[in-house]
Amino acid sequence: MVAANLPVVVGVDGSPESLTALNWAVDYARAAAKPLKIICAYEVAFPDPYSGTVLVEADEIEAIAKQELETIIGDVDVQGLDVDAVAVPGHPSAVLHEEAKAADLLVVGTRGRGGLSGLLLGSTSRGILHHAPCPVVVVPTEHAKL
Repeated sequence: MVAANLPVVVGVDGSPESLTALNWAVDYARAAAKPLKIICAYEVAFPDPYSGTVLVEADEIEAIAKQELETIIGDVDVQGLDVDAVAVPGHPSAVLHEEAKAADLLVVGTRGRGGLSGLLLGSTSRGILHHAPCPVVVVPTEHAKL
């Protein structure tokens, strides 16, 4: 029986760390002759609980996420790779965990756009390491302080 050619899945959010992870994933996918699946997870904002006002509609958030994904991919040479790039609604940890169920490898950066920049690992990277259903690579940045 021949194993399926499962993709290398990489999570991106536009942060420098996620771009480093994307470049690593591109190189790995190319060297391993694997398809590459680029995931940009986004959360849909809820209405303000006090006023009920929705500041940004869900479809507008989706359009912003898709535009961000196009910008990210435009800066990386994916020529010759089988690439699937999607913006997916949901919390990044949950989305990446679900995508990892059908992946050969999951690649993330050390941290994303979260607020605690002094931490070596962000909450998404840390959560993925503890619960991913496939092997995980956390790509360090050249600016990481160890």
